[in-house]
Amino acid sequence: MHGHLDNAPVTRLDKVDPRGPPPSDRFGLAYIIFFIQGIAMMLPWNAFITAAEYFIQAFSGGHFVNNFQNYFSVSFTLFNMIFVGVAMSRQHKANFPRQIMLSLIVNTVIFIIVSVLATLDYIEPNAYFGIILTLMTLSAVTTAYLQNALYELAARLPPRYVQGFLTGQGFAGLIASLVPLAIVLGMDEEKANTLESVTERAIIYFAFTAALMVVSLIAYILLRRLPIYLYYNPNDTSVARDSAEATTSYSMREVYVLTRSIWTYGVAVFLTLMVTLALFPSITASIVSMNPTQARWTNREVFVLIHFVIFNAGDMVGKALPAVLPLKSGRWLLVISVLRVVFAPLFILSNVEYGSGDTLDRITPVVFNDAAYYAILSVFSVSNGWLGSCIMASGPRNVPKEQRGYAGMMLSLLMTVGLAVGSMLSFAVSAGICQCNPFIL
Repeated sequence: MHGHLDNAPVTRLDKVDPRGPPPSDRFGLAYIIFFIQGIAMMLPWNAFITAAEYFIQAFSGGHFVNNFQNYFSVSFTLFNMIFVGVAMSRQHKANFPRQIMLSLIVNTVIFIIVSVLATLDYIEPNAYFGIILTLMTLSAVTTAYLQNALYELAARLPPRYVQGFLTGQGFAGLIASLVPLAIVLGMDEEKANTLESVTERAIIYFAFTAALMVVSLIAYILLRRLPIYLYYNPNDTSVARDSAEATTSYSMREVYVLTRSIWTYGVAVFLTLMVTLALFPSITASIVSMNPTQARWTNREVFVLIHFVIFNAGDMVGKALPAVLPLKSGRWLLVISVLRVVFAPLFILSNVEYGSGDTLDRITPVVFNDAAYYAILSVFSVSNGWLGSCIMASGPRNVPKEQRGYAGMMLSLLMTVGLAVGSMLSFAVSAGICQCNPFIL
């Protein structure tokens, strides 16, 4: 499946390595570990947004029950963007092993705290919203440092490892959505909708996320001992190092020249993620079935959970797709990313409803039924994963080998900027749908 990327032609920027050919990746272990790191990077975000029904119950009676998804998106992506930028500015002094391990440890602690909070009988809704938003923001900061280091390290290896890392990110969302759906469908319908049941499921999501952070930490420690990893990261050993000596610092002119080499990829990844976060999950998670009383599958909670499964499965398929359907042209990737703007009116014409169950005062008709909505969502998610994976795997190959790690981080920064801008645009999309104040619905 991954052979196509491994055998991609070497560009004229590549030189013969004096160390000889790279060692084999026995049992695909390095690939698997980068896959696990991708899961660890995205699971915190997915755990928060997939527990939407729990937060609707927990924030009920407060000011933010109808728009907490917007605030979650903006808070996470904005702080993630800011601190990816901070991490990049200190890239020449970075100690990537310490950065990765501390990030995983802090995220573990965060989700232990969130799990404990969910067991408490009652917290005032607005205060609870503030606590969760604060913890989510802290998770965004730690994820930024994790993201910065992992993209740098993955970009030093052959493209299949970037693709494995990105596929792991897609799988994180799939896990986070499949687990609650399986639990809900395995319960009696009346019991599944109770506050107690919804809370129990949320605790499972959060505890599972904490456990996965620990698994990822152990996997990363193992990765640093693999021959193939050390071949591409010769200055990284099992003993702590001064990475300031091992990481190149670039002048402004060098950064400018590097940026010119990958600008189409940078704009493409920015637009791709901007469009995605402007609509998902703040708008798409508010779309409900046209026939809510016909079957359990159309129940609001189940319908929204299925939506998360479809999006995350499509995103994961899209991230793996470049192995068989690669696109390396920066210009074509940019054109396709622009065309994705069409998804905004398509989702607006679906059956959007408030989290509290109130019907929107619509200025547009509902055009698409459930099947059409799911089909649109599938194309939306596959295109998101495919474009992102093509861009992140191909963009760094347009610069000399020694600059690929930095190019990977630059694209990662533009990705987070796109996520942040898209999250802020989600408020504008909400306002356009309901003709109301989107900040306090």
